[in-house]
Amino acid sequence: MKIIYIANGDVSVYDSQVLSLLDFYVEQKHEVHLIQGYASSQEKEKLLNKIAAHHLEDYVVWFESAPVYPWFEKRKRERIYQALLSIPGYDKAVIHVRGSVESTLVKKIIKRNKLNIPFLADIRGLFESEFDYKIKRQKGLRKVMTMYQKKYIGKCWNYLFAADNLRWGVSSVSPLITDFINKVYGGNGHCFYFNPNIAGKSFVYDYNSRKEIREKYGLKEDDLVAVCSTGGNSLWQKDYLTIDKLLSMGVKVINLSKMDYGKTGCITTSVPFKEMYKILSAADVAVLWRDDTLMNNAASPSKFSEFAVMGLYVLHNDSVAVASSYIKKSGAGLIIKDLDELQQLPTLNSLTTNRKQWITEGREFFGVECVGKSYLGIYENLLA
Repeated sequence: MKIIYIANGDVSVYDSQVLSLLDFYVEQKHEVHLIQGYASSQEKEKLLNKIAAHHLEDYVVWFESAPVYPWFEKRKRERIYQALLSIPGYDKAVIHVRGSVESTLVKKIIKRNKLNIPFLADIRGLFESEFDYKIKRQKGLRKVMTMYQKKYIGKCWNYLFAADNLRWGVSSVSPLITDFINKVYGGNGHCFYFNPNIAGKSFVYDYNSRKEIREKYGLKEDDLVAVCSTGGNSLWQKDYLTIDKLLSMGVKVINLSKMDYGKTGCITTSVPFKEMYKILSAADVAVLWRDDTLMNNAASPSKFSEFAVMGLYVLHNDSVAVASSYIKKSGAGLIIKDLDELQQLPTLNSLTTNRKQWITEGREFFGVECVGKSYLGIYENLLA
């Protein structure tokens, strides 16, 4: 199968959500092409380093991107189209587009050039609630420009989900996104699919790494260790609110963040993506604590997928539907609305006993092998 994946820019989950998936396709002997946008030479260099680490540099066609405003759309659309034309046999491929704006541009390219190419629009979140969240916390020119962006992206969604006779489908990272699209824009006969954010093959529990990390940070073998991971430092991530409570219960905390709270028993550090599995192997408990908003309800945090495949017991405040559903189904975590409800955690022995089972269940739901096969099945449907 010939697969053309279109992505724009460098994001914190680029390794896990883009490159890990393309790795899987290459391993499965599919013909892969990545059309990758970049905003500056510095961003291109960062992306190139990440891509080279996965040995995917020979699969890339680059295009210079532009800010998300209407006056840049024509230029950006033409660059994507020229990148597409540069791929031999592009008209025999299936296109996977990451993001609603890029999906809109691809739809316009296909309609205006009368192409008969199937494509999958991969919708990662609800733009309105995210932009409303940002706008409330901004002032001045930044706030005005963000409002312009919101208006433009709204027009993109109107165009993207309008009725048509093209060969395409919609994949979303949460069923709540599909519900929202159907309610606000109408189904219009589109095919909808659910694929949560993936955890790559590098996320494998390793006992030697557990010992190594615990020795490095002075953690004992019988310490109960929790991990808070807010590498992206987004405003809506509230994992830090749990630190004091966990420390008061005698739990050691590894805080993967740029913010050091200076708490005794809390280890603040950061690690490269390729070494994340070591930290998660060393931990027993993980935290997913977010603002309870529609934006978060409809999200699929990459870190939760990684927690799940590593068999961690997750403390969650019921703010992410995908996470809550999985925890209720697997038992690999605790859902509480308030930290005062956190009276005790399972014993270390209990967590260790259940970890193997939770790893298996997590891999079957969030592993790149599972989600990758799901995407491949969708491509086959679209090609047919």
